[in-house]
Amino acid sequence: MSRVLVIGILVVILMTFLTTSLYPDNMAFSAYNTGYSGTSCLLRYFGNYSESNITLLLLVTNYNVNLSNYVRYGNTLIIAGNESLVNYYMTKVLKVPLILGDELINGKNYYYLTGPILLVKDGSLLFVFPYVHPVIGGNSLMSYNNQSIISLLEYGKGRIILIGTPLIFLNKYYDLQNNTILLKLLLGSHPTIIISRPTYPIDEFKELLSTLLLSDKIR
Repeated sequence: MSRVLVIGILVVILMTFLTTSLYPDNMAFSAYNTGYSGTSCLLRYFGNYSESNITLLLLVTNYNVNLSNYVRYGNTLIIAGNESLVNYYMTKVLKVPLILGDELINGKNYYYLTGPILLVKDGSLLFVFPYVHPVIGGNSLMSYNNQSIISLLEYGKGRIILIGTPLIFLNKYYDLQNNTILLKLLLGSHPTIIISRPTYPIDEFKELLSTLLLSDKIR
């Protein structure tokens, strides 16, 4: 390895360290945010692969890329995010009968799931679902008080899975109780992770530094 290349790598590492130290990222769902509201743990644990038969789509801002063909040909699309953004994507982009609800109405009774943090037991495992919305449609994979919080819809040769809260992917809740086991069961070992969120110049600079370091863990 030439001396110039070694010096270049050291400079990039130093710039990365200084950028991270001087401009810490506190934006929600950012892969560079190591605090409670970031997704650095998720990306560090699973990586982010350009081609995979499982894709996680976290909707924090509007996203209009139609992934229906990806699912139709035998892949799995897992979706979580802001309620209105998720419902728009489901009904207007994918056009599938699977949405999030504020409440479910059964006769004269109203069943609310939004607000408190739910502890959901499945066999010997306990999962933490923060501020979860009930999922309407599909076949329930996990429920709480007879209301679906994770639901699956067969689509072509593939599957669409809707999760009632995106917060389970944040650093704050990622490894509480048995949440990492649940996420591993859903995402497998080599998922593609798409986080639709606002980007800022500092994000682009950090992404460039990560690319220079040949990192495939955070994109």
